[in-house]
Amino acid sequence: MALPNSFLTETNLICLVCPDIETSVRRSVDELGIGPWEFYDFVPPGQKDETIDSKPVPYTMRVAFTQLGAVGWAFLEPLEGPTIYADFLARKGAGIHHAAFDHDGLDYDGCIAEFVRRGLAVTQSGFFGGRYCYFPTRESAHIIFELVDEAGGEMPDRLKIAPEAGEAMPAGFAKTVSLGLVCANLDETVAVYADQLGIGPWSIAEVGDGAYGTVRRASASVGGFSWELIEPGAGASAYREFFDRRGPGVHHVGVAAWPGHYGARRAELAAQGFAVVGEEALAVYFATDDLLGARLKLIDGGG
Repeated sequence: MALPNSFLTETNLICLVCPDIETSVRRSVDELGIGPWEFYDFVPPGQKDETIDSKPVPYTMRVAFTQLGAVGWAFLEPLEGPTIYADFLARKGAGIHHAAFDHDGLDYDGCIAEFVRRGLAVTQSGFFGGRYCYFPTRESAHIIFELVDEAGGEMPDRLKIAPEAGEAMPAGFAKTVSLGLVCANLDETVAVYADQLGIGPWSIAEVGDGAYGTVRRASASVGGFSWELIEPGAGASAYREFFDRRGPGVHHVGVAAWPGHYGARRAELAAQGFAVVGEEALAVYFATDDLLGARLKLIDGGG
């Protein structure tokens, strides 16, 4: 079930901004088993038509892409120019910067017009294998929203792939299933998602969460992907510690283990040195902050 004002139909990508893409990708392969990654340099002539606040402003970056289930992952290292990526890195450090969405029933320009109608004008845009743009939702929704238009576009040649063919890597995960964001005021944040962004309906509860203390949580879906908003309680908790250190934003990304492999993946992540910072029924949170700028929530994929 979707809200009457819904216009975003699926979450298709999450992007992590980082200061050193080579290190981030290498660690994601070796320690998490996520990959392989395709690298691209967003530079001229493939990169063009860049704007910041509707004004022509050149900028460049290096991006690596992989797919984890139906949702893509990207690491992005800003190179030159005054971008929203570089601003995020300077303010918050490495972390999950934006999510991209499908919009079945609206073309790219129509979806932009719908964002504008809801008070959200494009803040940055460009072209690389197709058009892309971002909206100023970081302060209110605690993550940037992106649209990508691949119609008629063609990706330039990739720079390289990592790991190289034949190189061994851990088993990884079956799919990406959720994002969880911490916020100062759950009711206000839910209202932004529901009233302005058309995401919902939301299920809201106050729960005791073991090491995470008593918190207020809200959950909703965009297509088959789950979004969770968390307001930490006043007392000490892992949610509160994360919020006090990083402020509002993405606290965790949820990934499902391959059926029957939950216990093995949990043991492998622990062996890599990732500390367990919380548990739920059929899920465990790992302290992957220094790699992802967020926690990894490992979910039992069944079987």
